Amino acid sequence: MADINGDGWLDIYVCNAGNMHDPELRKNQLFINNHNLTFTDSAEQYGLAEDGYSTQASFLTMTEMATWIVSLLIIALFPLTV
Repeated sequence: MADINGDGWLDIYVCNAGNMHDPELRKNQLFINNHNLTFTDSAEQYGLAEDGYSTQASFLTMTEMATWIVSLLIIALFPLTV
């Protein structure tokens, strides 16, 4: 959780390391707080809809520059044979 858009309200970033066969279901999600107990998924707009196997995200803000640095931990998977 971090205030990604700088409006003073916490936003939520979710890492989805799940579905191995459908990258669309693996995309990470960024829920921007609408200030009314609802959230809007805005990961695409912020360039954070990563579809790798990410399990963890860290956010660092550079206040003087008004910019965020995002670090994602992505695990490497070996192909499964069925």
